[in-house]
Amino acid sequence: MNEAPLARILCVDDEPALLDGLSRVLRRSFDVTTAIGPMVGLTAIHEKGPFAVVVADMRMPEMDGAQFLARARELDSAMVRILLTGHAEISAAISAVNTANIFRFLTKPCPPDILIPALTAAEAQHRLITAEKELLERTLRGAVRVLTEILGLVNPSAFSHANRMRSYVDQIAQRLGLASPWQFEIAAMLAHLGCVALPADLLDKVAAGVALTPEEQKLYAEHPEVAFKLLTGIPRLETVAAMVLKQRTVVPGPLTGKPLPEQGAMLLNAASALDDRISRGLTVAAAVAEIRRSGAAWDLGLLDALAHVQPHETQMAVRGVMLGQLSTSMVLADDLHGKNGVMLMAKGQQVTIAVIERLRAFSRGIGVKEPIMVLAPCSPDEATATTK
Repeated sequence: MNEAPLARILCVDDEPALLDGLSRVLRRSFDVTTAIGPMVGLTAIHEKGPFAVVVADMRMPEMDGAQFLARARELDSAMVRILLTGHAEISAAISAVNTANIFRFLTKPCPPDILIPALTAAEAQHRLITAEKELLERTLRGAVRVLTEILGLVNPSAFSHANRMRSYVDQIAQRLGLASPWQFEIAAMLAHLGCVALPADLLDKVAAGVALTPEEQKLYAEHPEVAFKLLTGIPRLETVAAMVLKQRTVVPGPLTGKPLPEQGAMLLNAASALDDRISRGLTVAAAVAEIRRSGAAWDLGLLDALAHVQPHETQMAVRGVMLGQLSTSMVLADDLHGKNGVMLMAKGQQVTIAVIERLRAFSRGIGVKEPIMVLAPCSPDEATATTK
């Protein structure tokens, strides 16, 4: 049976001799990396991380241990932080517990029978943090996927728009190296949740690019607020809800350094602006150029990232399939009717698990007209053949 790998610990001090001593004491219990000084420590976190625990001395040049751990928290919020301090620095260490969210501070000299149990407790805390984060992300993603599939049953165009938005936002966040990308992804998936409260004919006009009346524009502009009200009742989605609320608002100033809700709003707005223009037939380059000329106070780094977005362009071909052959990679190529003539699904709707289950349930009673005409992924040669 394979043993579990040792927890990764980063020790930061400006005195090499002290680091060598720490490494000798700890290396049997932990996978130890050392860094001489705070700047080298920050580089190690960026290039060699992630680490479960970081231990830093309070008294270092360039920045003290508390300042270093605050910076370390920005690079990896899940990494548990411990501060080593002398007796004369205890008051400063106590203050640092709040500013850097330090797990524990230990006074020097710190004997192994105190240091090793403290690091073991810190590593256990790290496991709890990462386990909760993983559970949260997976649970929320699954719940949101269900919500968006329900949205697809109500309004296929809004569902398709949400999928495109998610792709754009994921690419922008990755290029900018933003933290918490899963929250941006979920916000993109739920950005049009408020459309479930809008009249179907209004949504059809929006999808077709038809000009709206002033009353219709006002009504459509309220869908982010409707989504916000729906989402604020869900625990742990408060930040996502705030992103969705401001999705059509240009937030001025640089993106970096802004609170997470404002960063998410900026990404959603940029992705939506891009999608609106691509839907009109513009290329990404032409769309971004038009956005730059709009006069709004866009963050230049965000627009540069937007210019590198790659629209999802899977080759599709029209096929006739039986109900049992439907898959989530397909889109309806024609209206789908039951054997009684009632239209069940509209042309252009993405096939989701919810769609398949609904059709299976209907087929057990009245029945579904087959074959079902769909757009399905294909090779470039097949796609070319269907256009001839």
